[in-house]
Amino acid sequence: MMEIDKRKYPIPDTSKRELKYPWKTMEVGDSFSVPVSQYNNVNSSKSQVGKRIGRKFTGKIIGDIYRVWRIA
Repeated sequence: MMEIDKRKYPIPDTSKRELKYPWKTMEVGDSFSVPVSQYNNVNSSKSQVGKRIGRKFTGKIIGDIYRVWRIA
């Protein structure tokens, strides 16, 4: 049988984790770029973070980079 630890360990605060990309600091019209090899990571992140923080982003592959803009 497993032992239950009653309130011995605090729950970590995950809401303050550091983001890999500058989503929160971007203003409308700002952009950043990453190598196109990171497209899948950035593309899914922009959707998830955008919904969570109430902002909108769009992105486009331009040559060998993926550029992301904040649009709202």
